[in-house]
Amino acid sequence: MSKQLSITLIIVALVVVFVVGAFAGVLYNNQKTSGQLKEAQAALDLVKKLNSKVISSVIAYGNVAGIVGNDVTLNFGKETMTFKITDDTKISIFKSTAKAGIKDIERGQRLNMVNEVSPTGELILRSIVIYPLTAK
Repeated sequence: MSKQLSITLIIVALVVVFVVGAFAGVLYNNQKTSGQLKEAQAALDLVKKLNSKVISSVIAYGNVAGIVGNDVTLNFGKETMTFKITDDTKISIFKSTAKAGIKDIERGQRLNMVNEVSPTGELILRSIVIYPLTAK
């Protein structure tokens, strides 16, 4: 085999390997993007369902891990989530007729929070029931 033919075969082989690699990369990227699109669509479908009139609210329950300004952080098990208390949020104390407000929320208390899901998927805090700390 001549030297020129050998060089030509090597170049052709490298071009084929390059083309196959590029094609495989495009296929992999399309599969990855397709999976991400399916996940995004599933999330949008869930937001639509949670925002429907059939589901009137979403309940959050846990212990107060902290409160800073109008933000209250609940924890339940090993999970935490922070909620924003607005002027429209109704706050009450379990088994009490006394007027309650954000000042009545303390670290360690159990809270039951009723949320609405907005069309954009945000939780809108509608009401809080405070379960006072019990004496030990």
